[in-house]
Amino acid sequence: MRTCLSLIVGCLLAASAPAREYAPRVVSPHRADAYSMQTFAEYPRWRDLRGDALAWEVYRYLAYGFNQSGHTLDYVLRQGESFTRWWTPQGGRWNQPRDWNRVDWLRRLIEQEPRGPKPNHRHFTVHNYANGRFVYRPNLTDRSTDLADGAYATDNVRAGPVGLTLARPGQGCTVFEIRSPYVIVPLVGQLDTIDDDREASVVELDAHGATLSLSLDNGLTWRQIEAAEGAAPLDLTPHVAGRYGYLLKLGLHGQPGEAVVRSLAVTTWVQVAPAALPVWHQGRNRMEYRTGDHYGLNSRVVEIRSQANRPEELLKYLVEPPADYDPQRHTARIRGAVVVPVEPPPGAKIAWVSAEGSFATHQMEAARRTRNTIAWAVDVPQDFQEVYRAQIPPDAEHWHCNAHREIRLDEPARRLYLRYVGDPALNNFHVYAHCVDDGRPSAKPVTITHVWREPGGRNSQTVTLARPGPYEIVAEGEPECESMEIRVPSDGHTPPAAASCSSGSFRRSRVLEQPFPPCPISF
Repeated sequence: MRTCLSLIVGCLLAASAPAREYAPRVVSPHRADAYSMQTFAEYPRWRDLRGDALAWEVYRYLAYGFNQSGHTLDYVLRQGESFTRWWTPQGGRWNQPRDWNRVDWLRRLIEQEPRGPKPNHRHFTVHNYANGRFVYRPNLTDRSTDLADGAYATDNVRAGPVGLTLARPGQGCTVFEIRSPYVIVPLVGQLDTIDDDREASVVELDAHGATLSLSLDNGLTWRQIEAAEGAAPLDLTPHVAGRYGYLLKLGLHGQPGEAVVRSLAVTTWVQVAPAALPVWHQGRNRMEYRTGDHYGLNSRVVEIRSQANRPEELLKYLVEPPADYDPQRHTARIRGAVVVPVEPPPGAKIAWVSAEGSFATHQMEAARRTRNTIAWAVDVPQDFQEVYRAQIPPDAEHWHCNAHREIRLDEPARRLYLRYVGDPALNNFHVYAHCVDDGRPSAKPVTITHVWREPGGRNSQTVTLARPGPYEIVAEGEPECESMEIRVPSDGHTPPAAASCSSGSFRRSRVLEQPFPPCPISF
């Protein structure tokens, strides 16, 4: 009887015990177990990976639909050019969107020292902005090959005993490219105006019988800049601040030996992110100097960036005007197809292209009716190959979508066409054409200089490299990185600059009303 009672009581207790499920979750083969970092790390997609491969695979998993753009850190250093990057701001130079002025707390933060954009916690130095500076000072005489190495294009111009001059009587010109992967920025003055911003890019020119002009659209249009005879430093800030590059044309008119450019120097400031710069620590640090793009090609970039809200900044990039275009339709400026011709610099060919489009989309159940596309063709605008077709999920609640595709050509081409179809609409496009030419690597070795501070004081180390490869930096104490310069020396004696932009004694440039006489160079 006692045994039977015990069994009954045990059964009753078991029946009333809570039915608990501890840490219940359902895991599918297509999702990692997010219970803890340990279970997350056991996901088969990455459990056997290490290092960068592991980090990339996890990042791809966590960011669904992350935005990839065509921006790359492409730039070319020519003979007589250097590029210095710092880990901290240099004198208050940054890109200042005017919308920031209308936000009181942001404006107060910008005005605090160090002046400029910054996180709330200033000691997070890696998340502050920093600066870089390009200095191009080629030797333009016949004792150097800097002209052949660095000119974007030339016509009836040669290097002479004292500088650039005409090869034959009449007129000629030389074009130099200023191109940065980082945004060009001024020394910012008052926040409510751009009139006192300065030094974004300063041209120091010593010339006679010369004119100067500027292109912001790869040579499609030009504007003449007033340049006085002799030494004339010119500040191009009003034209180039906030951009990523421009073309500078030096025109010569008259007789050989009389019209001459004795010297040229261009100093351009940019804004960089210190988080992306290489760092070194106490002891021996194995560094590596690399060149080339991710296909192993020595490519240079031509950028096309539409501004569809301004017809003059859109239509010049198209084969023909859109059939249905209204710049005032903010979310549906272009309906239908447009074709964009893409051409490389003179003497170059297109190897690969990043094509981006900013499209409007239908939403929710109507999303499946979205038919935005990107396609490409070589040489002639026909037989286009589609590389992007919108696939908008039916739960989409936003009207806007950015699309990016990379196109590598089987063979480099002299001309490429991109066709964008906006259905329901295209609002802007952005193209990076990576181009290859027959330019030779400089015969002069590259010099790299690292500067840092450590407990014993300020220190630096310079290495000279004949080709890409590894090198070492040795720091005796824990270093605070200060700057890094990459320099390609001129192969001739470079005459001293006519003036120094650091003195502040330069003139702001202004656009002349008279048209610049055409130069035979075509783009």
